[in-house]
Amino acid sequence: MLIDKLKLKFKELKEEGRTEDSILIALKEVLQHYILNFIYTSKNYSHLTMYGGTVLRIGYNLPRMSEDLDFQTNKKIDLDKFVDDIKKYFRDNYVFEVEVKYKSPSEKDTSTLFMKFFTLKELGFRELAHQKIHVKVDINYFDAADKFIKDTIPGGKGTELAYTIKTYPLSTLMASKAVAFLKRDARGIGDILTNVKSKDVYDMMWYMNRRTMPDLEYLKAKGISFDTFLDFRDKVKLRANEIKDIAFRNELSQFFYNRNEL
Repeated sequence: MLIDKLKLKFKELKEEGRTEDSILIALKEVLQHYILNFIYTSKNYSHLTMYGGTVLRIGYNLPRMSEDLDFQTNKKIDLDKFVDDIKKYFRDNYVFEVEVKYKSPSEKDTSTLFMKFFTLKELGFRELAHQKIHVKVDINYFDAADKFIKDTIPGGKGTELAYTIKTYPLSTLMASKAVAFLKRDARGIGDILTNVKSKDVYDMMWYMNRRTMPDLEYLKAKGISFDTFLDFRDKVKLRANEIKDIAFRNELSQFFYNRNEL
């Protein structure tokens, strides 16, 4: 049963001395595979293009963990049907009733689904026992999505599942991350107000260390223009410097088993 696999994973990580915060994200990463298997073995949803940190984690061994699933499409999705279908998938295959809610604000181009699974107490958690493990799924409507080259990567590593993820090449993935990075609204990290998200900074540094070049046409389609890569790099560095080091480390530390990797 699915819950037994999560219990075993919790036990293994607890014995390794991992914190409950990092174990929670690790268990979300396990559940991500089952959600992705549903999506990419379905004729109705396999057109979704995956992007964001989780696809880097699965396909390119991004060192930090990632807890959300992000997709783009230029096709309208019936979210009520999506909810019914994924609930049936977990019910039929894993004898489990997943809770799914969504919000689709009319003024925004992204719909968000919230999927709730087991209570953490059932899995062995103590500090976070009152919570339920949940996974957030964002589906961004982008009318130019099909104009950009697609790539595929194998999914299901470490599980009994086998599916193929539809995604963008790294250059386009970098550009999509840059859109979030450069357009992020002001938010609080503890007592510190910033318009930069630590995960975005980390991911942009990861791309740059790989010498990845962003897809400038994708940026242009999202309303951001740069004449050269040097202009882009300078803007990214300037933005990254807006977050204080202590806020960066405090927010990001839960996404690493070993916080010394930061």
